[in-house]
Amino acid sequence: LRAHISNVYVSLAELFMTDLCDEENAQNECEKHLRLALQFDDNNIEAFATFAQFKHCQANDTEAIRFFAIGIQKLYAMQFEEEDQDEQKEQLQPNANDDDDCKDNEERKMEAVEDKLDALNEEALSIDSCLMIIRIGIELEQYEPCMILLRALLNANDEIGEIYALGALCWYKLDNKPEAAVWLHNAQIILSMDDEDNAWNDDLKAVLEAVENEMDMNTLPDISKLNLEEQEEEEEDVDGDDQVDIDAFLRDAEEKRNADSDELEDDDLEEIQRKMMRTM
Repeated sequence: LRAHISNVYVSLAELFMTDLCDEENAQNECEKHLRLALQFDDNNIEAFATFAQFKHCQANDTEAIRFFAIGIQKLYAMQFEEEDQDEQKEQLQPNANDDDDCKDNEERKMEAVEDKLDALNEEALSIDSCLMIIRIGIELEQYEPCMILLRALLNANDEIGEIYALGALCWYKLDNKPEAAVWLHNAQIILSMDDEDNAWNDDLKAVLEAVENEMDMNTLPDISKLNLEEQEEEEEDVDGDDQVDIDAFLRDAEEKRNADSDELEDDDLEEIQRKMMRTM
């Protein structure tokens, strides 16, 4: 119930950012509803993403990046919690497979994200929510953490052209033109397939046009001349470097979250809950 109420507050906040943006005190109302959303469910990823978007619209990118970072941190925390539970179950089994003990810690983190996103159909967090977070992250120029999520999303569904398109833009901004060319080529292939059954790609043409407008297409290498096998090896090397960056990014988010004192008091939350119960 609390999660549902939280989502309702997020939807109301979005109204004050769009249709009701010209209303008196629209900004105050938007922020109030977002804070209420987080009070009812402080793990609501969409609430943090919307808060980041709201602060970005206010040209307060410091706060926008903070909320974006906390949203990413919450997403990772969910992966690690489930991973720890799985490890505890394995330890109770006498014939448990010990191969995982040899895995590098960064691999385990990436696999945790992939496992979580692979079960999106059964989780509250949707692919659309992840893409929303990534779009906001790109607006905030947080390309490295966006690439971590994009690579994980591919393991959940590799037929969504927008994942490749946004990844191409991130690689371009990170000055990795060969990877940008490969990811852009994959998005173009999906667009050319024109699969009417895949609703995810309905807006792919517009997304690709927007991405290409952000690039100097003349600087991208010819895809036919790239050694793709060599490119895959280079990407594996980059994965480790990016993971180091995301760890530092998440630590910074935790410090900012602990320093935040702008939360509603418990008494306020209890009063809101009482009012809502009276209207049900």
